Amino acid sequence: MAQKRPKILVVDDEESMVFSIRDYLSSYADCLGATSYEEAISILEGDKGISVVISDIRMPDKDGFDLLMWLRNNRPQMKVVMITAYGSPSVRALAKQKGAVMYLEKPLDLEQLMQVVRKLLERKGFSVSLKDMELADVLQFLSFANKAVRVQVFNALGEGGEIGLDGEEILWIRSATHEGEEAFYEIMSWEGGSFEVYSLAKEQKPSEEEKLPFPLSFLLLEEARRRDEAVFSMREKGEATPSDQEEGVGIDIAELAEWRGGVDGFVESALTNKGLADAVKKETKAAFSVEQPVEVQLLIRDLKRASLDLDAFLAELQGKKYSGELRSTTPEGHYRILFYQGLPLVSSSRTTPPMREFREIMDVPDATLNFYLLGDELTHALLSVLQGEKVWQGLAVNMFHLDKMQDKLMEESSTGHLCIHKENGDRHYCFFFQGIPLGFYDIEKHWIPVDIATMWEDARQVDYYLSGKIESFLSTAVTMRSSEGFREFISLWNDLTEGIAKKMGRKPVGKSLEKNFGGLDVYTLEGIRLHLAGENNQGAYNALEDFRERVPGFLKEMEIIVGRHWLNDHLQEFREKHGDIIDRLSLIEVFSTQGR
Repeated sequence: MAQKRPKILVVDDEESMVFSIRDYLSSYADCLGATSYEEAISILEGDKGISVVISDIRMPDKDGFDLLMWLRNNRPQMKVVMITAYGSPSVRALAKQKGAVMYLEKPLDLEQLMQVVRKLLERKGFSVSLKDMELADVLQFLSFANKAVRVQVFNALGEGGEIGLDGEEILWIRSATHEGEEAFYEIMSWEGGSFEVYSLAKEQKPSEEEKLPFPLSFLLLEEARRRDEAVFSMREKGEATPSDQEEGVGIDIAELAEWRGGVDGFVESALTNKGLADAVKKETKAAFSVEQPVEVQLLIRDLKRASLDLDAFLAELQGKKYSGELRSTTPEGHYRILFYQGLPLVSSSRTTPPMREFREIMDVPDATLNFYLLGDELTHALLSVLQGEKVWQGLAVNMFHLDKMQDKLMEESSTGHLCIHKENGDRHYCFFFQGIPLGFYDIEKHWIPVDIATMWEDARQVDYYLSGKIESFLSTAVTMRSSEGFREFISLWNDLTEGIAKKMGRKPVGKSLEKNFGGLDVYTLEGIRLHLAGENNQGAYNALEDFRERVPGFLKEMEIIVGRHWLNDHLQEFREKHGDIIDRLSLIEVFSTQGR
């Protein structure tokens, strides 16, 4: 008797993606397809024999996360594979050992998908259910789905907590006893309990200034690191861990050591000077106080180039729009680059480096790399160190009154820094944003918090610098990044039009290109190949803007001639192959079948 074939449901709003996955898996399983949440629910309610659901996370209206929650409540034993174009290297370690839900990143490797499905279906004794999903799983997928939500959490004793999310951004975290980061660790430590997810209206979102200055992935990784470190410590002492006592689960020491060493996650630790304001002594000369100093998070610390997946790290910086400082140290010297919202803003050479140059700086075999995640405000203040306006320099400490200086800073809402020079040659920095002190640090080797009570001890002189407006630097960085990427993209686009011309002939393709792109100052046409007319960054940036506007008309004309099915398959292949640069140039909508 032939063995019954498993049945799989594939859910994606792109028909071509559903078709591709079904076609590839058809040799192993019977595959059904759905292009919306509603269609998927209808199929699941009508067919109880489905063993695995493969779903995209981001879809219009109700999405993959909504489907996941429906399955959790209605098909808790269902095996689920989620697909996302928005995964992150920093959460890969969290997803490794999850049994209820697996996720794969786009562009999708169909052979890898086949292996995952086989593993799920052929695993003996598979018993993990969606009801076993931990809060960390839920938060992770909410982030991937770019949801704006309020997550209400209750522990077994009925104590409550709340987490506000907008994709990867943390809007707020609070429990009955804590707020912010400590509230998160408290909530995640609760055993048992329940959670509910509610949509968040636009008017419920806090202002940019009220949001927490670090991404969700940092907290998830830091919480996992703390938990694993606690288990590791108990093991070293010979004590039984809670998981040993309750389930008899063994731990892979080699894998745990790999995690603690930061191989899979970029976040290693956090520096903080919370509570320093309490340490101020009346007898000191300190005039400043910091009620909510900024945390400095170490994204990577003293990491050798050979230990870093450079492309994944760059994707992390840009995709998560991190703001902070990168330092590269080689035998030839030190190099610093300031990043703002994922873009290289300014370097220690006082220039805005293109991404290509930045990568070359990092890609040195003997380089040691550090990245400090500062947040937008502290990054803006640090700009005054790399490229700031000198107000005064080398002013003797006994020449001014500290409290009057603070009043001046706050009155003028200044952004910048004070550099306090010590007798022993050390330099300590007070950073301020719009007149408010952000923290006191020794930043020479690493970002080390300085006790505010000792700020002025053995102080010799002070420098005072202001930051420029970050918008002008950011505009230069955006233009440069886009123009560099678009020059690379144009050759890929020309390969695409060559492929279309092989199907339908060069004459109609050339005629349509002339109609849509002819007469523009930023382009020249050579047959069916587009070329940029100038070499400067602004010209390439303008060409990108025109491309976004003109290419939908060209593709629409090609679709009428060659047929939607063939063109969609061709574009899908192009998107999967060059998804990174398409995302980077914000061209995903241009090549989406939904847009035509």
